[in-house]
Amino acid sequence: MKAAVLALTPGGAELASRLEPCLAGAGYDPVLYLPERLAGGGTAVPFSHPLRELVAGLFPESRALVLVMALGIAVRLLAPCLRDKRTDPAVVVLDEKGEYAVSVLSGHLGGANDLARLLAAFTGGRAVVTTATDVLGLLAPDVLARRFSLVPDPFDAVKPVNAALAGGETVPVYSEVALPAEEGLLWRPWEARDEAGYNWRVLVTDRSGEEGPGILCLRPRRLVAGVGTRSGIGPEKVLEALAAAFQLAGRSMAALSALATADLKAGEPGLVTAAARLGVPLYAYPRTRLREAIDGAGLACSALVEGKIGVGGVCEPASICAAGTTRLILPKTARDGVTVALAEAAWP
Repeated sequence: MKAAVLALTPGGAELASRLEPCLAGAGYDPVLYLPERLAGGGTAVPFSHPLRELVAGLFPESRALVLVMALGIAVRLLAPCLRDKRTDPAVVVLDEKGEYAVSVLSGHLGGANDLARLLAAFTGGRAVVTTATDVLGLLAPDVLARRFSLVPDPFDAVKPVNAALAGGETVPVYSEVALPAEEGLLWRPWEARDEAGYNWRVLVTDRSGEEGPGILCLRPRRLVAGVGTRSGIGPEKVLEALAAAFQLAGRSMAALSALATADLKAGEPGLVTAAARLGVPLYAYPRTRLREAIDGAGLACSALVEGKIGVGGVCEPASICAAGTTRLILPKTARDGVTVALAEAAWP
């Protein structure tokens, strides 16, 4: 996770350089940017072009921005860059003495609130966090989503759920999967998810069919789709086959974590484009590995496929390889030249 650290003054540059090991220890890959006059001969990346251009370039490619400068300057730099809270990076602004670390942008999903607390603890300063649920000591569902790599579905429900919490309403959480009982939320048994008496309920599940008014689903991204295709299949056909497979399995596409296939299919434009549209990686496995998965899981082989590509199956063993399991939740399905199988990876 790239963290771009920017400073403008000598004092700010000194503080920014000290933050690098703190960020690295938290799992970030920090890169320090300084004006040419301050960069010296160290590891900092010098810049001479306008700061606005630098920030505009770093914004979409960074997981976090740490700006050691006046808050007003930061706000003016950031304003033209804002797009969507699901994709905007976490932004924290510090004064050059490190007395305050202000969470400015993407406090929940981006992790800016936690980053501000981390940096304030490192500098001996104070984190400034203004999101209502944090101020009230409540755990917002989108914070829970970030901690456990859950996908809010529908995303538009996040805001009213947080508003309900901030307004004093009780919002229960029903989890189909085992999660640590984080404080700040009311945890209820999964079997009680249909109980009445609440304006909003949060369901942690990858099942489809649980959606409805007053429900925010948090989807664990634990499902892998193994995919085989005929040569030249377009991305629309791949996406249609995936949607049909998920519907057949009774699972939500929001829980998809990756596509998997055979190495000789790794460059298929339809597969590559489909993975890009879904925002998931495409894993490709050698046929020797697929053969081992077939034998290990006792999967059926196709003599026709074996004769064509040298292994008796693609979608089923590929999904098993990517998920690290031997159990399929949906065996091979076929649709318009695309085969799909689903496997469930360990989670969280």
